[in-house]
Amino acid sequence: MPSFQSQQIKLSGIITTPIQTGFQVRGKVQLDSQGNYTLIQVKDTIRSVLYRIKSDNLDKISIPEEKRKFMSKYLVQKNDVLYLSKLNPGAFRYTDFINNTVPMAHFYILRPKTGIIDSDYLCWALNQDFMKPYIKRCLRGTILPFISKDALIDLKIPLPNFTVQKKIISFLKLMAQEKKIQETMDKKKKILINTVLNGLL
Repeated sequence: MPSFQSQQIKLSGIITTPIQTGFQVRGKVQLDSQGNYTLIQVKDTIRSVLYRIKSDNLDKISIPEEKRKFMSKYLVQKNDVLYLSKLNPGAFRYTDFINNTVPMAHFYILRPKTGIIDSDYLCWALNQDFMKPYIKRCLRGTILPFISKDALIDLKIPLPNFTVQKKIISFLKLMAQEKKIQETMDKKKKILINTVLNGLL
């Protein structure tokens, strides 16, 4: 990891509760459009300027009433960061918050100390290239490599003051907006070009 102007703090020092593994679905996921819990899966992740959970078309599952008392520890809260521990590790934010939402067991639930670290900043920092060598060293397993909670909790995060954290996120949000505008313009340009070319046929 490169040297930083700001101090580095282990993840264990900037989260309020121990890392919680997501909800373990037994067997094949039984989806229910009228279900009482919203389920976050790997397919719902977006890796772009800002790593996010897609809020549209999230699947639902039904949990019997007698088992709902065990679900509270899996529920995503507003400022949580979800860390995908398997496949291609990375941190994601679920910003369009819906009650009774649980991530699958592929995710770890990180609950930041919001008075110390901004959730969006933590998510961004966890996805930076300077974190990847440590993550790669800590991966275990051959068929489905994963990073353990014990390894993740020792990961050091550069922690500038809140003003700097907010500046970084503001800049990234502007980049995301610019990218979205550019994608929209590219689509319109493609439609226009195709319309002109088809008119020559």
